[in-house]
Amino acid sequence: MTAFRVLKDGTPIDETLIGVKYFPTKDTSRFSLRLRNIDPSDQGVYTIRLERGSTILQSDGKLIVKHLAPIEDEEDEKKREAETNGIEKKSKMPKKELSDDQPTFDSPPFFHYKLEDETVNINDRMILSVTNTTLPEPIVEWYKNGEKVYEDIKYAKRKDKGRYELIIASCEMNDDAEWQAIGTNKFGKCESSCRLTVLNPDKAEKPEFRHPLDNEIVYEKTQLKLEVTVVSTLPVKITWFKDDEKLSHTDEYRIMAVDTRHSLSILDCKRRHSGEYSVEAVNAIGKVSTNCKVTVKTGKPRGIDDEEALAPSIRMPLPATRELPENAEVKLVCAVTGIPTPEISWYKDDREVTFAELSYDNGLAQLFIPKAKTTHSGVYTVHAKNEHGTVRSVGMLYIEPSNELLNIAPKFKDTLINLSVMENSEIILECSASGRPPPQINWYHNGLKMIMTNRMLQYVDRRGTVRLSIMNAKPDDEGEFTCEAENAFGKDWTHCQVKVAATGLSNQRSRSPSPNRTAKPPMITRHLCDAKVHEGNRELLECEVDAFPEPSIEWLHDGNLVAESRTLRTYFDGRIAFLKIYQAHKDHQGIYECKIENKLGEATSSATITVESAMESKEEYIPNMPRFTKKLTNMQILREGENVELQCSVEGNPEPAIKWLLNGKAVHAGSGAESTKIGNLHCLKIANFTRDLSGTFTVIATNVYGDTHSSADILLPAIGKL
Repeated sequence: MTAFRVLKDGTPIDETLIGVKYFPTKDTSRFSLRLRNIDPSDQGVYTIRLERGSTILQSDGKLIVKHLAPIEDEEDEKKREAETNGIEKKSKMPKKELSDDQPTFDSPPFFHYKLEDETVNINDRMILSVTNTTLPEPIVEWYKNGEKVYEDIKYAKRKDKGRYELIIASCEMNDDAEWQAIGTNKFGKCESSCRLTVLNPDKAEKPEFRHPLDNEIVYEKTQLKLEVTVVSTLPVKITWFKDDEKLSHTDEYRIMAVDTRHSLSILDCKRRHSGEYSVEAVNAIGKVSTNCKVTVKTGKPRGIDDEEALAPSIRMPLPATRELPENAEVKLVCAVTGIPTPEISWYKDDREVTFAELSYDNGLAQLFIPKAKTTHSGVYTVHAKNEHGTVRSVGMLYIEPSNELLNIAPKFKDTLINLSVMENSEIILECSASGRPPPQINWYHNGLKMIMTNRMLQYVDRRGTVRLSIMNAKPDDEGEFTCEAENAFGKDWTHCQVKVAATGLSNQRSRSPSPNRTAKPPMITRHLCDAKVHEGNRELLECEVDAFPEPSIEWLHDGNLVAESRTLRTYFDGRIAFLKIYQAHKDHQGIYECKIENKLGEATSSATITVESAMESKEEYIPNMPRFTKKLTNMQILREGENVELQCSVEGNPEPAIKWLLNGKAVHAGSGAESTKIGNLHCLKIANFTRDLSGTFTVIATNVYGDTHSSADILLPAIGKL
């Protein structure tokens, strides 16, 4: 860590006068000293010294304090001039000019530290700054090539004790321009300008399309896909337009990006999709675009076998068996396609369904029962029919009476999984327990019951999901973790091993202050940053501060004090203030402010968090770590010899590898089970199900960012219970 010292005539300044007479400050790469109430004793040579280990860097400056000569009154002035010139004439004593660094009141602005020409590399950060000591303080506006600059994700303005800054987060070629700062108060204005030159040392170029878009002619009810390949050595942003209006990713318009390939797809074309389409690629050097005309025609494309292409087809059948408790929510889903759009009918035990909510949209036929009863048990069939044919899918639903769910000992359906994390990252342990009444959850570390601290968060929901989050992982967190579920009718356990890989950074955030630290008011060394987060995802706000004694931290959301909950936690490690959102929703959207205060002063930093739903998102968001969009469900097999199919859907980037387990042991090919994959849908098909296959099936999805799993009980009841 760099030590910052101030000396006067070779001797450290009196620390008791810091904050009273002396005001040393540092901000990123600038170090300064302000003095208040100057008198002759302040004259001398001042030194700012930076020390890191054996390396010392210092700069000296001499302060000279001059007395202002008293202004003679008018009579004395007349007498003096009469003696020297022999005549009396009215004259005024010239006014004494104030030094640049002395504050002046009721004056127009005056920039003492002016803008200077600067040179910066493309994508680098740049700070333009001016200083002013006149009062009243001016309003400073910034201009680029004569156009006013407004704050956004790229440009930020900052003001601190007479210093005015414009921060350019990442310089682009269009920032190679004339920049101007104009300060205004009620007494006048001043200005300063400079030339900012942006270099391109790697000779990067604006994006390039390998092939332009081609005009397309498609037919109604068919699929359209526009695709381009973009070449760029710098980060590039892709935007699609239809008739000059920006398009976002929706169910109607599917915008995808895989490496350098970018595409826009319409799965079910209609006449309204005709028009002018264009795609724009932008990087720090410039932008390019290509466009095409799309025409959607009525009728059928030539050369298509109508009977084979247009007849209804089952893309995802109903689950073979589903078992749910009474009063639970039931949703049966079957994916069906066909041209023209097929008519969908639902039947229970060969009678048309009238008691459930039915829908068919975007190829998905759904049956929904908000609160299931035992009378809803039966065989369900979905029929899809159009002029070219008919298809159906069949599944069985069994609703367990509520009295069968009373007094159940705890059992872990999803167990803990071994985990390895980097030091200072987050440990997330997750499992799932059932039982009635709901079990009490206890956590143990290396055999000792854990006491929850301010960096730990325990969460249990009504569905039995159990989660333990430990923030800022330390080497001492390594070892065996045990989760215990207990109620009056029994208990169950699950265990895992956690390894914490050291990074060597833990000492950088030590809370033990140096005994020789200089008392100083809070100074923010890293501000909060605006962010966009998708609903259901996590977000971490960090504000780094330098202060002694250690400050107190307050977080505000839209002006109100933040209250911690299971989805929002705050903590402070002595250097960085954190606010963590675990599952973002619309209520989390707004302006967050971090207020840091000690007895010498205070500082604040703020940022805006925008929470986007999947429909609002302007870009496709694919999480890195695997995530189940459809989990395994429990099934009860009616008799031996049946064919059983387990299904789940999982997404992740890169695509996760899938492994199937039965009672904790791997399911191998050739054992009567076959694993298949269609898109994100993974299936385990078991031909001729036997009693020795009855048990808990688990599917594990793994990629380089982590793993996740889902489990279900597939049971063949005893003959007496059939």
